[in-house]
Amino acid sequence: MFVGSPNEVIDKIPYEHELFGHQRFLVQFSVGPMQYNVLMRSIELFGTMVAPAVRKALEAGGTNGDHADNAATSTTTETS
Repeated sequence: MFVGSPNEVIDKIPYEHELFGHQRFLVQFSVGPMQYNVLMRSIELFGTMVAPAVRKALEAGGTNGDHADNAATSTTTETS
C-alpha cells in the first residue's frame, strides 16, 4: 500500500521496483468514503509529482530516496 506524502510514495515505488522488478504499476485512488476534492488532489499530486519523479529515478537506475528532493519542484506530466 502506498500511503503518505508525495515524497514518501516517490521513495517507495523505486524501492519495490528494485525488489520485484515489476514493469507495471496499478494505482487505485478511491478507497472508502474519500471526498471528491481529496481524491482529485491525490490524482493531481500523483500525476504532477510522483509519476515524473519515479520515471526519472527508474531511468537513472536510482532507488529509495534518490530523487525525492527533486520531485517537489516537478510540475510536468507525461502520457503514454
